[in-house]
Amino acid sequence: MHRTQTRNSTRRLAIFRPRRLAALALSALLLAAAGSARADDGAVRNVFQMQGRFPDHVRLRAALTRCISSGDYAKMWSVCTNAVAIFPRDAVWRYNLACSLARLGRVDEARDALALAAGLGFADPDGLAGDNDLAILRRDPVFAGVLAKVRENAANPEAVPGAAAPLPAVDAAWVTVTNTVWNMDAGGFVALFGPRAPSGAAAPTSTRIPGKTGERINAWLAEGTASGNAGDLYDNHDRAHSRLDTSIFTGIVPTRYAPEAVEAGVDTGFSLFGFPGRIVIGNSSTANVVGPFWGSCARHLQNEFAAVLLSQYLSNVLYVYPQHNDYLASKEGDVFPTRTPYLFISPGSSWTDRPILAAAATALAAMRPEVKDALARSGRIAPTLQYLLRASQTNVVERDDYATPAAHPVIFDGNAVDTLRLAELAHSIETNALPPLAPLRVVMDDSLRFHPGRDYPDPRGERLYDSPFAIARVWRAAPFSRHLSLEVAAPRDSALRYRWFVGQGDPSKVRIREIDSRGRRVEITVDYHDPGFETPFGVRSSRVDVVCVADDGVHFSPPSFITWFFPATERRAYDGRNRPLTIDYASCATNYVDPAFVIPMNFRDEFSYDEETGETTIRRFHSDGRIEQLQR
Repeated sequence: MHRTQTRNSTRRLAIFRPRRLAALALSALLLAAAGSARADDGAVRNVFQMQGRFPDHVRLRAALTRCISSGDYAKMWSVCTNAVAIFPRDAVWRYNLACSLARLGRVDEARDALALAAGLGFADPDGLAGDNDLAILRRDPVFAGVLAKVRENAANPEAVPGAAAPLPAVDAAWVTVTNTVWNMDAGGFVALFGPRAPSGAAAPTSTRIPGKTGERINAWLAEGTASGNAGDLYDNHDRAHSRLDTSIFTGIVPTRYAPEAVEAGVDTGFSLFGFPGRIVIGNSSTANVVGPFWGSCARHLQNEFAAVLLSQYLSNVLYVYPQHNDYLASKEGDVFPTRTPYLFISPGSSWTDRPILAAAATALAAMRPEVKDALARSGRIAPTLQYLLRASQTNVVERDDYATPAAHPVIFDGNAVDTLRLAELAHSIETNALPPLAPLRVVMDDSLRFHPGRDYPDPRGERLYDSPFAIARVWRAAPFSRHLSLEVAAPRDSALRYRWFVGQGDPSKVRIREIDSRGRRVEITVDYHDPGFETPFGVRSSRVDVVCVADDGVHFSPPSFITWFFPATERRAYDGRNRPLTIDYASCATNYVDPAFVIPMNFRDEFSYDEETGETTIRRFHSDGRIEQLQR
């Protein structure tokens, strides 16, 4: 499914909105070769077209999974044939085609497809050697040669013909078909550049950051204790509509997109790019302003691309996107169904992202060279920037203020950052005391006992996603409460203290019980919230946020979020024993909720209880006058 995405103008770009993806059997991670074959029959011609064709891959991948589960190899062959027609340079699809042909006894064709998969870069020798689908080929004299080639691919991926190769990033970082690959498992681009020089060796002698902040950083640069911005990348993703003034930050390198990327539209809108080995800040003052899937880049990314966002977050990439109309008291209020620390969301629309970018670049410039390098090596630049900017807001006065909602607004105003305090805090970090993280793991989730279609009418589950720093749920089933047990995925002997608090929601309906003295394990109980409740930020919301931050006594971690979203398209009533009385899906059907999360329903459920038998009766009143009776 496509939609148009625009900035605040008339320019439109077609981009793809995928749903959550099924797992792909028979495949390890594949990065599609950058220079795909030219074709005029709908096949992918270059890597930048992959974003637009990825829906086909997702659809075919799900069909392949069903074929493998059912053992329908004739259908598997049909699926794989369609896939290689669209993705002729994809080694894994070609490998799967070989498997289907082998199962069908078409030995010659299977042998040719397998050899071509190896030539395209298939690099899973263990999988190939033990794959029962290929048993008919194992004694074929060609098989040993193919296996040797696959082992060579695994050992030397850069030697595969057509493989992407890094480009230098000196005055500009060019994103081209020769240095860009597509991640076929997660769905995102990877742009390759030469290795980043050590911060100390590359540090400029001065920066043009204005005021006392710039004076302080220049003094540190003169004494060799600040790193400056040399080698940092800046990725503007709205075609210079809201561009950071990079002349202020000496040494920062802007990205540039080749004509093929511009033609495909992947240089604008939200970014699905990663830049391994580089430190990157970026922005895009764009939003989807038409159709039912209107919304900010941040909303679409957090809802649908959490895996890509996490990958960016843990590989030193941090983007800023304006909220546009997703967080306005005068409109729908807060319509974000979930939250993550993987990006910053700025207020308003165009140009509000630039103060956050400037603050992030300032923090990077102020870091000590050895600290910046240590953070980059461990993939912690983006988390550390999240911590530094949040801790340097003018309303975060006392240290304990960081462990309150005040430090973690949904919408982050870069103009509220004290840049001198930010620079001093960034400069204070030492290599032996890097800011901590608070990665989370779900131990128990009682919402998993609810079954779509049986316990509630929506066919989707309540679990949106679990990731280390963001856990998201959508409230669908009738029970009044949800229980979640969590633990911090950190060593048990860690001296860190974990601090938990309600970011937004009714504190009387959110109970957090710490299981151990350091807050490493907790049990959270959340009661039903009527959508559209008041928040500490003055904007009504339908999402409960629980926040966890780690505290080492010197620095805090960036926040980790646990969220529950209550669709505003329904109205509920419970009795004095917290049993549902009514769930009305009809009278609120026109209330706005992101269409990815609700299916319009024109009925009202009324519950009654037999105290003797314990049975629950549900009478479903349809808008056309029909009445159904359901027993539970």
